Amino acid sequence: MEVDFTKLKDNALKFINAKQEKLKDIKALNVYIAIRKSLQPYYNYVPKQQKVTEDDISLHAAKSIDTKESSPVVLRRVNKALLNPWKIKDERQPKIDEIYYFHDEKYHQVWAHFGKGAYDRFHERSDKERRKLKSLIIPVDNNEPSDRTHVIPFGFHGSEKDNILVVEWNGEQNKNDFNNFEQEAKNYNKSHPIFWYTSILNAAQNVLVWEYKIFDADTKQLVSEGEWTFKTKFIWKG
Repeated sequence: MEVDFTKLKDNALKFINAKQEKLKDIKALNVYIAIRKSLQPYYNYVPKQQKVTEDDISLHAAKSIDTKESSPVVLRRVNKALLNPWKIKDERQPKIDEIYYFHDEKYHQVWAHFGKGAYDRFHERSDKERRKLKSLIIPVDNNEPSDRTHVIPFGFHGSEKDNILVVEWNGEQNKNDFNNFEQEAKNYNKSHPIFWYTSILNAAQNVLVWEYKIFDADTKQLVSEGEWTFKTKFIWKG
């Protein structure tokens, strides 16, 4: 006997008087799934996912960064991960010297807008200030020396201890790979405004992934990007 699954589904949905993706009565949905599986053992129910873009992000009030010197840069927390910042509508993109940030148990991210030449505004470094950092990411493997590492170079914002802008990270990557990438970005910023994106992913147990992307602020074209993996035991503060 040939079973009309489409009709069966329609009848089940009529019985609960709602479309499948809008079901509030979970028991009724489970009845439908049970009936379907009895007739088609390999059936696997996959709920429809509502597409959510970053257009609907919520922006919290701007706050000053934690820094010794006065800085024009402000931080604004967003309510969702910045997986593709270009999905944010143009009028809601960060203004010059605004840094959007997000932190939860999986991501530590910043998305910043800087004017031409912003890389060279701050120069006075302070070990004393750096020692005040209370990092949200703390490597605990003694075999992997760590540095206090800026997610955006110090010269753009002037902070040594703001735990949105500074984390603890692999010292070798910070001194070599990150430094090389950042020098190229600074050279570009000498003559162009930029958007700076850093995303740190809590990828798996003992695995962290750092991603850099630099965009031209006028053309929105990708200028450079890089990705690095840090395998270490760590504490991630949500």
